[in-house]
Amino acid sequence: MKVIGSQPNVYTYSIVIDALCRCGQSTRAHDVFAEMIYVGCSPNSVTFNNLMRVHVEAGRTEKVLQ
Repeated sequence: MKVIGSQPNVYTYSIVIDALCRCGQSTRAHDVFAEMIYVGCSPNSVTFNNLMRVHVEAGRTEKVLQ
C-alpha cells in the first residue's frame, strides 16, 4: 500500500497485526503496532484483542495488563 502512496488505516493495520500474531511473529506485530501509533492511526478494540491474544497464548499475562 505504501508503495503506491496509500496510507493503511486501522482495519489494515489490525489485519496485518492479526496475521503476524497467528504466525507467531509477536515481535513484528508489536513493531507494526508501534508504526501504527507513530503515524497517528488510533487502534481499536480489534487491534488490542489481537495483541492480547498472542500474549495470552504465550503465557505472558503481565503484558496483557499493560
